[in-house]
Amino acid sequence: MDELKKIVEAYIFAAENPLSLDRLAILLEKPRGEVRVVIDQLLIQYASGKAGFYLAQIAGGYQFRTDAELAPWLRKLSKERPLRFSQAAMETL
Repeated sequence: MDELKKIVEAYIFAAENPLSLDRLAILLEKPRGEVRVVIDQLLIQYASGKAGFYLAQIAGGYQFRTDAELAPWLRKLSKERPLRFSQAAMETL
């Protein structure tokens, strides 16, 4: 079960959009019920508030989210990123 838990965490972490239970079950080639147990464990684990992020159920799926209290710190990160345009945007300008 620990291996499955790690894989679920990795999928959720790496995904650009929230992953649904059905999508996770397909990716893992496991029954929904088995994946649901892992998700429930992760929801409890990350709800402790000991980390700077948590697992949230959003838009019918699951996604890691940062703690809202850390927003001022995270804004600093976005200020450091230079504004970049794609090649298509540059051509349009």
